Amino acid sequence: MEQPLSPSLLSVYFTAALIYIMTDNVDAVDMMGKFPFIGASQTVFFSKVFVNPSNIEHFSQVGNSTNLSELNCAIRCYHDPTATLFCEKDNDCLLYAAVVSPGYTKDIGDGIECYTLRPLDMALNKPVYAPAGAKVLAIRPKENLVNGICTQLEEDGKDCAAVRTAKNAPKHPWFLVDLQSAIMVKTVVVRTQNFGGPAYIDNLNNAEATLIISTGLEYNDDEDFNSFNYIGEPFADFDMDQEIVFTSHTPTLARYIWMQLSEGKYNFLSMCNLEVY
Repeated sequence: MEQPLSPSLLSVYFTAALIYIMTDNVDAVDMMGKFPFIGASQTVFFSKVFVNPSNIEHFSQVGNSTNLSELNCAIRCYHDPTATLFCEKDNDCLLYAAVVSPGYTKDIGDGIECYTLRPLDMALNKPVYAPAGAKVLAIRPKENLVNGICTQLEEDGKDCAAVRTAKNAPKHPWFLVDLQSAIMVKTVVVRTQNFGGPAYIDNLNNAEATLIISTGLEYNDDEDFNSFNYIGEPFADFDMDQEIVFTSHTPTLARYIWMQLSEGKYNFLSMCNLEVY
């Protein structure tokens, strides 16, 4: 039961009416439907990730227990409504409210072994584009939007992605994510930053501001998104460190995800994460 996981191995644990499946092979997630778990009321998927301790320091820790087995640590993570990640360090079970996507690989060489409950993110490490002539801040590169981790570093937004349009240009900054192939898209999730003070929130909550998420099958580098399908916009005011979920009424076949802030108070858009399911 306590055997280590290999890249090709799924560890399956049964407890009560729950099935805990833990894998360090992202491709294996697609295999879950092939297991005939008759009588189980719910299946819980954990994916192995490696996270650098310097990143973990910026996660919100929501639990800490000692001398727990891997299974019991997973059970505790699942039953804590605030926890989405657990790590084992020095015989401790550490629970975090953190965004780490299955398939996150940047910290494999020097990271701590952890397991995430986040779903498989189809936008992970995909190309990201911004308006021609817009300024993409060097300390907030656009690639941060889809890098698979959101640590909420409070160091001038270094864990987020930001774009600023020219002063004389319309206040319509945007990001475009290329999924590189057409898939069925049901949900897009974005997260605001947890710093920046009133200016950041005022920009998003300006009376005329609208944060739009749209999807498309084709894009010709002409900054024309009229053919894209509108998913929606949030119906409540924004807040710091807020996860915002955009859900289409029916899954949409799409290759591109377009996020635009229209008529914000200022001419910039900064977000810390974007996931596609």
